[in-house]
Amino acid sequence: MSKAGRKPKGLDYRETALFALISERLPEFHEYGRLSVTLLAEAMGRRTQTLYQMFRNERVSPSNAKKLLELSEAKPTGTKRKPLKDVDLTPFLLK
Repeated sequence: MSKAGRKPKGLDYRETALFALISERLPEFHEYGRLSVTLLAEAMGRRTQTLYQMFRNERVSPSNAKKLLELSEAKPTGTKRKPLKDVDLTPFLLK
């Protein structure tokens, strides 16, 4: 039995709404046509395992949310994408 509010074990992190949001809003971290967790972790100064856990659980700590927003604001020249906003991350924030 799974605990209330938790995703079942074995859920692919790439199938989560959080992964889809970050993938869409931060395309500069794509490699081979999809979001590279390794590149994103390096840019955030986090371990890849931390990001895999964040995506699987669809929960973002306030410090990780701040890092994601900073990365979104520092978009490369010529990039046409919708920036990540704090309201986008609100449903995923840890309380």
